Amino acid sequence: MKIPKKVLLYNFIIIFFLFISNAKSEVKIIAQVGTEIITNYDLKNKIRTILFLTNQELNQQNINNAKNNSIQDLINLKIKILELKKYKINLSIDNIATQNYLKNLSLKFNTDTKGLEKKFLENGLDFNFFKNEVLIEYSWQNLIYNLFKNKIAIDDAEIEIAVKKIINNQNPILSYKLSEIEFFQLSEEENKIKINDILNYINKTSFEKTAVKYSISDTGLNGGEIGWVKEQALSDEIRLLLKNLSVGEISEPLYKTNTILIFKIQDKKSQPPQKIDNEKVMAEIREVKEKEQLNFYSRSYLSQVKSNYLLQIND
Repeated sequence: MKIPKKVLLYNFIIIFFLFISNAKSEVKIIAQVGTEIITNYDLKNKIRTILFLTNQELNQQNINNAKNNSIQDLINLKIKILELKKYKINLSIDNIATQNYLKNLSLKFNTDTKGLEKKFLENGLDFNFFKNEVLIEYSWQNLIYNLFKNKIAIDDAEIEIAVKKIINNQNPILSYKLSEIEFFQLSEEENKIKINDILNYINKTSFEKTAVKYSISDTGLNGGEIGWVKEQALSDEIRLLLKNLSVGEISEPLYKTNTILIFKIQDKKSQPPQKIDNEKVMAEIREVKEKEQLNFYSRSYLSQVKSNYLLQIND
């Protein structure tokens, strides 16, 4: 199926509309990724949207703080668009995952999707721009799944043994409500600087605002929120990292293959073993482990295809 014209001609429509609606506002191309362009309008809207979603004041300091990450996010978004076009992925604004995300986001503002759109308008933000970004992210996730689903390796026998062990030992199942910030590893010295910057920003603002600003994970759009995860679904290294943390506390940085992770425990709860639905618990654990692997493939593939597209950033 062909990509809808409104998506293919998105850049042209934005520029044309801006010139017609406000002749005094000069639209400039600040970067080009392959055949996709990034305008000063895109960057302005991206920064203002981040500040709005994280409830930050619209001032020059906050704008400057968000600028570099916003540019990188837009570059990554354009690469994803190019890859989706290459694989002829149909982009439909009626995507169920996109609708559900917008509904859940609206609830945080005590409204519905129409109400959220109104809030965007009241704050001078392009809601369709944001909705399209969410759509691209979920379409990208679908592409990654289709490309790498045969490489996902989950040991069901290992999961089953873990659940049986809990029941036999009569240990309650502990669940964490987690948020995360994930960022790429650099040099040892640069990692220290980046971690320090992130921790300082958390102290100045919040973990959620910092996730939107810094995290490369898909959860960054949602303030880093992962949701409820059973302890058994976590890797041994993450379990050890979280073991002695209380609700509200932030973990030490966890170094993965190419990235660094920082977690926050939003809440905890335990479930008596006699009330466990074995099949349901196994399915939940499998889902978390599968998502973890897909996130790895997503980051790796994005890094790999970046070199396929000429990147030009204008002064």
